[in-house]
Amino acid sequence: MNNSQTAFKVRGQLAQFLGIFSPRFSKPTLTFLGDMLYGLQASKDVKLSCIGRGLDEDILLKKTEERRSRNLGREGLEGGICLAVALEGAKRVGKDTLVAERPSFGCGRARHPASPARAARSRPSSTR
Repeated sequence: MNNSQTAFKVRGQLAQFLGIFSPRFSKPTLTFLGDMLYGLQASKDVKLSCIGRGLDEDILLKKTEERRSRNLGREGLEGGICLAVALEGAKRVGKDTLVAERPSFGCGRARHPASPARAARSRPSSTR
């Protein structure tokens, strides 16, 4: 299989996977998610600059990076993704399925402030 056939097949698989997100997100957000997933796969890296290079877009890499960063910070993106993935996974969990949970990792976890030790180190020396 040549590169264009592989890319076409991967895009089709990504579009099928993105179907689980379609009830929760707008079309521009789905396009963003698709581009991010394709870029992650193409670049084999999680850095926005590498994802942008993997997408090989016709705009400045800096502008692509800024746009993707802004989109990643969009309100409700993380929760919507987590909910969609959890609901999709729930379809495959049966009565006898063993489910292991890692409480320190996952969607919706509480975001804790910095540890007391870190907070003490970051304070100005006059307040210690």
